[in-house]
Amino acid sequence: MRFFYIFSVFMLFVMPNADAQIFKRFKRARQKADSLYLANKEKIDAVDSMLTVKYHRINYDTAYLQRPKTKWTLKGRVNITGARFKIRSMQNDMPVKANITADHKATASLSISYLGITVGGALNPAALAGRYKDFEINLNSYSNRYGFDIITQNAKRFDGWIKLGNQPKIKPEDGTIKARSFNINGYYVFNYRKFSYPAAFTQSYIQKRSAGSLLVGTSMEWQTLKRSAEDILQSYKLNTFNFALGAGYGYNYVPDRRWLFHASALPAFVISGTQKLDVNGDKEKINSGIPQFILTARGSAVYNIKNYFAGTSFVFNYSKAGKSDHVQVNHNKWLLRTFAGLRF
Repeated sequence: MRFFYIFSVFMLFVMPNADAQIFKRFKRARQKADSLYLANKEKIDAVDSMLTVKYHRINYDTAYLQRPKTKWTLKGRVNITGARFKIRSMQNDMPVKANITADHKATASLSISYLGITVGGALNPAALAGRYKDFEINLNSYSNRYGFDIITQNAKRFDGWIKLGNQPKIKPEDGTIKARSFNINGYYVFNYRKFSYPAAFTQSYIQKRSAGSLLVGTSMEWQTLKRSAEDILQSYKLNTFNFALGAGYGYNYVPDRRWLFHASALPAFVISGTQKLDVNGDKEKINSGIPQFILTARGSAVYNIKNYFAGTSFVFNYSKAGKSDHVQVNHNKWLLRTFAGLRF
């Protein structure tokens, strides 16, 4: 079966030390699968027919969108993520400024999809070599009508600088700053029959003509930032929760049948938020005062030729919390992907 040949390539990617014995097991597994398929052909064909009908159900404008004509999609990606914090606070009536960046995370992934059902795996070479100590998960689910991102990070290693008053900048030592964040960003598309997020990010649709749409969405953010006492700096802990609602716009530009360019922005203003500050054991609830917001921006470029495609995409999140006369944190989180795939 074709699946087992593709699966063998997939296992070679995620298990680079696989030997001939493993592929012999794959061959035996394929033979068993062939026998199982023949014994259950009617049931399997019925499930395949049901998935095919559901996958190709037309609830969109066929002049603007279409499903790929093939059932299978093999896709490889390189993913790079990063996070930056800009912090302002006061210590003994002196301003403290910091501009710090968490370790970048780079992974390589391979996935295979059948009628929209996807399985895959990813490798982080730096983590395997012991050079990446932080923890991060990015989950994305995009459909034509609605979708969401879930991002969680636990960062302990930072590069950058901290500055107290007019004194020289100092580099934070490993472990003196710890940041934990959890973000959920969701969207709803009004013009979902003509405008497709999946065409730009998952390639499960093909955008045939240019189209845009008004978007509405919500963002929720939980964040904890801890700084241990370091040289002349005092320790503190800032806990933040924000819930925001907003509206924005997205556009898919199709200059010809091969290219697709996507850009969208969805700013959301915080309607409910709390910030709690703990400085050396003295706890205080911060009134943020000025309106705060969370911005989610996305972009992509996709090139299609016959059954092949390649491109790049990004997701950018920005938030602002707290007050500069206590502690104010500007946080941006980004995900950059480069991908290539085959439909068959």
